[in-house]
Amino acid sequence: MTKSNLDNLRAEVIGTALNEKLLESVPHKRIEDLAVICRYFTGEGASFIVTNEAASQIGLEGKEAVQLAIRNSVRDGYRICTMTEMLNQISGTQMPAGGVDERILVITNGMNYRGAAGPFISREVREELRERMGGDFYILPSSIHECLAVRVSDGAAPEELKEMVMTVNRTQVAPDDRLSNEVYYVDESLKIRLAGQRESESKRAVKTNTEMLAASGKEAKAMHLHM
Repeated sequence: MTKSNLDNLRAEVIGTALNEKLLESVPHKRIEDLAVICRYFTGEGASFIVTNEAASQIGLEGKEAVQLAIRNSVRDGYRICTMTEMLNQISGTQMPAGGVDERILVITNGMNYRGAAGPFISREVREELRERMGGDFYILPSSIHECLAVRVSDGAAPEELKEMVMTVNRTQVAPDDRLSNEVYYVDESLKIRLAGQRESESKRAVKTNTEMLAASGKEAKAMHLHM
């Protein structure tokens, strides 16, 4: 890795819980329980994680390396497709639409390899997802290679989605490919937060609104709180 070929730097996300030791020696940026790290692609089908030492050897600070990796990955773009479209590409066949849940969108990069970072590092990806979803959505960490997006309006509780993610991780995803057991929530602000935090905030907001109405109940008997 030299300063003349930094275009080969890419961003990827990993879970922090199982990678704390690694994170001590690599440039990274934390996002909730995830960390964005840098991977360098040699152009020969090989790649490696960039360490603090490797970055410093070419005069890069850790923060700068991460910013470059994010910039390059966002420049490349991320692919958002339905489950059917993804399965068609993987299998090389043409499955009819409707065979799987078309409400679920898959997000990955052009290589389908370590491409789960998209919605976590790119506001443009979150904007497109929210437009296609028609509102707020959850991000499910399928693996380090891709993630899924589902509509909040479909009605699944965050706890149910988290249980599903944990089950899939435990039974279908290789340990080295697991990203997280959490579920993430994106609203109109396009900020990412843990779905559990979002639910707690909603409950606090409802409690605050209820207390305000109770305090002025004599003057506002005609008002109703709609849940």
